[in-house]
This record gives sequence, structure tokens and C-alpha cells, in this order.
Amino acid sequence: MDEKKPLISIIVPVYNVEKYLDKCLESLLNQHYSDMEIVVVDDKSTDGSLNIAKKYEKHTNVKVVAKEKNSGLSDTRNVGIKESCGQYIMFLDSDDYVENGCIAKIQGIIEKENAPDIIYFGYYEEYESTDKQLIKYGYVSAKNRSFTGEKFALEELKQRNLYAAACFGVYKRAFIVENQLYFESGILHEDELWTPQVILRANKVYTSDYVFYHYLRRMEKESGLPVEKILTIWRDYLSMAKKIGENLKDSIVYRPRELERRHDEAVIALQEIDTKQRAEELREKFPNLEKVCREITPIYQSLKDEKYAVLVPQKIEDIIKEGKALHHCVGTQECYFDRISRKTSYIVFLRRQEELEKEFYTMEIEPDGNIVQKSKDYNRTGEDYEEAEPFLKKWKKNVLKKIRNQEKDPTKTQVTLWTAELSAAYKDHVVMKGGKYQGQYLSDVLKAEQEAAA
Repeated sequence: MDEKKPLISIIVPVYNVEKYLDKCLESLLNQHYSDMEIVVVDDKSTDGSLNIAKKYEKHTNVKVVAKEKNSGLSDTRNVGIKESCGQYIMFLDSDDYVENGCIAKIQGIIEKENAPDIIYFGYYEEYESTDKQLIKYGYVSAKNRSFTGEKFALEELKQRNLYAAACFGVYKRAFIVENQLYFESGILHEDELWTPQVILRANKVYTSDYVFYHYLRRMEKESGLPVEKILTIWRDYLSMAKKIGENLKDSIVYRPRELERRHDEAVIALQEIDTKQRAEELREKFPNLEKVCREITPIYQSLKDEKYAVLVPQKIEDIIKEGKALHHCVGTQECYFDRISRKTSYIVFLRRQEELEKEFYTMEIEPDGNIVQKSKDYNRTGEDYEEAEPFLKKWKKNVLKKIRNQEKDPTKTQVTLWTAELSAAYKDHVVMKGGKYQGQYLSDVLKAEQEAAA
């Protein structure tokens, strides 16, 4: 390999991807771009992945690292960072691929924008073995624009649009290494912990409208959650852990390695409380809640079609039973009952017409019908929800019509409340490091700006 440091190192972590690896690596070699290196790190694959990778070593810009033991994606990416030498690094999952000409395009942006710490791009999501067309995603902040890290996080959190996947950016290697921004080993959803740390330490983040990354969603792939989702799960978990007597000062409890599993265990523990007893406790604490549900029923339960219907729970027991049936925290978290009581958001049930009595999706909605959360069993969202989206668009339109007919203005969306709750997870360790907000907690800045906007 040339002694001159390449402009960019593409790090490809590999584990049992023999079906996809050729397409991934060929997409890089087809760039016909010389100022790059490809660092392939095999995490002790048990299929033919390593042998496939080694056949590409004939190319002078390809380096294959074979780990002695399997230790997970975080450690594999860290090995790639340490083995790379490019001025910039990019992560490419070994079952994904990139479009021709993308590296040259990235070089042009780096030069034009005076070497940002991070450049973020959009991406295409595609599905394996389906006829589903490509779905294009990207950041909603002004395109082709530079931000400080704090400002970028602020803008995207306000839009609930902060993607956590490491693969959708290009990062200055010196910035990563000097700040010791390595992935934490031994945890799931490592991107969700890594991404906020990286963003908030960056002096300059550039958002591009260029899209070249093809993310393959396959059934067996552990797909990353949006950072807002993981923070919501963490917030709910901490609240439940406190209720069941866990010591939140214990770091093992406060920062569990398997967050979703611990969340689900806490849900089950709380659900063991007798439903009737729990309902009475909540009824005493939120005496107007069931009245609110009855009042809103004509608005939110007024539309159905041949496939779907939206139902409004009439009793507290209905919400508790929904949470138990779908194994999520809606029935156990008091914050949802509090929001209904204050009319800041509501809980409704999306049901299939053929199975109206069977739980399908639980949705948290704002008063104007905007859906802020949707979950089926174990906080998941699947393609079956996408099939219902045309109905839900008609349903929301009908909600707004009902509100107007009552000569009431649609209540402003509760972005303030939502963002403040999400950002609370940052509060203990994220401080603004520059600008007029220097020294303030990010969560406080978010809350103030949202309140001003409201």
C-alpha cells in the first residue's frame, strides 16, 4: 500500500455475510478512485466471509484484518479505526453498498467545505426479497449547510429526525482518535450511544443532500433505532426501574448493556401488579382521565374503512390491558396517563377490522391527530404499519375537520413536551461548549427554544 496517507478509509466490519460481501466490496472497487483504502475486519466469521474478503487482497488498497475471536460490531469497528490511516473514515456495513462515483463526490465536498469534522448524507433503504421500492431518507435541516455540533443536534432533535447510524456519515479520523470516540464494546445499538457523543464534540458538521448509501433491511439484520427511540426506551426503563425498587445509582442499572431486554423485564415486573388495583390507583390520581377519553371519542373514533379502525379507550383498564397484551410500557408508565389528563397527548388503538378485539398497534397522538409514537408488541414497528398509513392519513384529515367543525383551533403540537423529555437523557453529561449557550445543559436550551416557539 502507498505510504502516502489516503484521503479516506472505508471500514467494512464483516461477520457471516458471504451472501452479500462481494456486492459490498465491488461497489467500493468500482469507484475507480485511487486516494482511498478499504479496511475489511472479519469478526471471526463461521461461514465463507473471510475467504471472500481475502480474494480482494490482490488489490493494493484493500487490507483484510482477521480477528482471533468474535467480539461484536463495536469492537470490530474500533479495530478498523485503529488499522486505518486515511484522513477521513467511513463505515460501510458488509451487507450494504454504495453508488459509483460517491468517493470522488465526497472528496469534492471535503475540499469545498474546508474539511468539516463530520459530513452527513442521506441514504436509501431497500428491502430484501420484496418488490418494495427504495425509500429515501435524509436530514431535514437546511441542506448543504454547516452547523456546530450542538446546533446540528438542536435542529434535528426539534424535528425528531436525528439518525443514529454511524454509516450515514464521513468523519475526520484525527477528530475521532484525538477525542477517543470509540464504540463501546459489549452493547447492542452501539450507534445510539456513539452518535450523540460524536456530534456534540464536533466543531463543524456539514449536511449534504447527496445520497449514495444503500441500506439493506433484511429479516435477520439487527437494524439500528433512531436515537429518539432509544432515548425514549431508556427514559421509560429508568422510570419503571425506580418503581420496582432498582437502585438507579448503580451504573449497571442506570446504563444497562441490554437496554431493550431490561426494559421488557421491567414492563413484565410492573404488569404483575393486579390490573384492578392499578386502575384504581390511577383513577384516584387522574380523576378526569376517563371523562377526557369519552369527550374525545367522537373526534378520534369517527373514521373507519374496510381494513382499519382507530379506537379510543374508555377505561383506564383498557390502556393497562393494551400494554400487557403488546408487552410495552403504555399501561405501566404514568406519564401517558398524565398527558391524557392534561390533554397534551392521547392514547388510541389502531385495529384491523377483521380482528377489532385483538391488539394491533398502540399510538400516542397529539390533539391534532399527529402520531408521535406507534408500537406493536415489544415496542416494534413493522411493514404492517406502513400498509395502514394511507388510512391513517385520511383519519388525521378527518380529525382536523372534526376540530374545525367544533370551531376550535387545533391544539399546537406538543413538541416542547416531547423534546424536553427526550433531551432529559442528555442532561447529566451534555453541556454546550460554545456560543451564547456556553456552559448550559443541552436539555435546558432545547426546552427554552421549544417554549419560545410554542
